[in-house]
Amino acid sequence: MLHYGRLTAGALCFFLMCACSGKYEPDRPIVAGSHKGMKMQGGPVVIHPGGYYNFETIALDANRDGTDDYKFSLGYWGSPGMGMKLHSSFSSLHDGALLFGTTTEDTLFVRTTRTFSFDPGMNMVVAYTLTKHDCMKRSVEYFPASHAPAFHPLWLNEGDLIGGTEDNFRPVAVSFVYSDSWPPSTTIINDTLWVNRSETRNDCRAVPLGQSVFVGLAMIENGKFKRGWIRFRLDGAEKITFEEMAFQR
Repeated sequence: MLHYGRLTAGALCFFLMCACSGKYEPDRPIVAGSHKGMKMQGGPVVIHPGGYYNFETIALDANRDGTDDYKFSLGYWGSPGMGMKLHSSFSSLHDGALLFGTTTEDTLFVRTTRTFSFDPGMNMVVAYTLTKHDCMKRSVEYFPASHAPAFHPLWLNEGDLIGGTEDNFRPVAVSFVYSDSWPPSTTIINDTLWVNRSETRNDCRAVPLGQSVFVGLAMIENGKFKRGWIRFRLDGAEKITFEEMAFQR
């Protein structure tokens, strides 16, 4: 079943990580977009951002057992200091709601630039520092700052296989907002105003926009490892369309 509704601020934050158990059948992949042997649930259901800390959601019960398994969410969050920020995401709702993906060794790249100027109104030097964090080395000024393994869902096309091993299925939350910035921090030291600002860009595994995209899913039902898929569409981070879901009978 699918449910359209609203999510309050208290239900926004969560963390999911687990290992899968149960009967796994790696020799029986399914095909994204195929209806053969599948229980189908259709859309379309479209959501746009709700109000401040009032999130529009689409909750999906893949195996129709009365418990929601996956969720799309759109809304705004923030504070008076940071301003309003867009929240746009797709996530597992419990540790048994798995998504098809892969684990990679991700590198965080950083570029820092600093400029100095004189502000006659304040009669002091202004030192402006901008730090950019990125998922890729976009120019020679970026340097690798850290490395860490990360699990990423695979965004599929119709006809792609959803197979792999148990390591390819995990619960996960994915943000569709790929850039962010924070209000600058300021400090005055002697006759210098130090201004520090940071930006983040994380679009290396972004969902293609303006087209139907599939994501594989899996759950253990009656001791059997069953797969499925969800088809959806992003028209920018502020519009999500759920189109169709399939789960093995």
